[in-house]
This record gives sequence, structure tokens and C-alpha cells, in this order.
Amino acid sequence: MKSKEAEAILKPMYDAMESTYDAGDLTKALNDYFHDDGVVVHKGVMVQYGKKSIIENFSKMAEEWGKVKFERKHQKYDGCDRLIFTTFDAVVDSEKKGKQKAKILQIFKKDDDGKWKLYHDEFEILK
Repeated sequence: MKSKEAEAILKPMYDAMESTYDAGDLTKALNDYFHDDGVVVHKGVMVQYGKKSIIENFSKMAEEWGKVKFERKHQKYDGCDRLIFTTFDAVVDSEKKGKQKAKILQIFKKDDDGKWKLYHDEFEILK
């Protein structure tokens, strides 16, 4: 899969996920776009496995951080028939913590039903 093909698949997903989140439904955004066996790695801090655990963890983070906006920079894509990899720098603008920079690696997996789901979400908040 070429980079442009991977980008064309993920861009509408990011837009839809962020739109759902912006409308105030974090749980729906995570439920709709995370893989059932997804993993979240907050580098050096914690690891979460499974959609239920991920939703619980991000809900706690939402209380701590408040509403956030994400800005992606320098995003790169690669993939094959069942996996898409993307890396990017991000600015996370939080109402409670201000602006934070992060490095992010995400892997999306294509399910048997043909839908792409976020399978691995790894991030590092930079100091």
C-alpha cells in the first residue's frame, strides 16, 4: 500500500473520530474506532489492553486534561493489505494542562468485516 492510499483511508477516520469527540462523546469515539484487542502505550507511564480498559483510562485522562484539541505535524504513512502504520508529532492543547507536545505511533488493523480499527496507539508526552 502506498503512503497516499494509507492517508486516504485514515484521514476520514481521524476527522470522524475527532468530530464525535468534539461533540462530547469520548466513549463513542473510542468504541467506534478502537479495535477490541487494541493496546495503548503511554511510553514510560502505562500500558492498557482491550477496548474496555482503554475507554476507562481515556475517560480518567479526560477528567485530568479537560477538553483537548489535537494538531498533527509531519505525519507519515505506510502500510500493507491489513495494517497501516502512521507516525507524527502532535500538539495537544488542553483546557487544564495547556499545550503539550507528543510523539505518536499508531497502527490500524483491517478486521475481517473490512473496517479499519486503531490497534496500537503509542505516545510519549515530551518534556
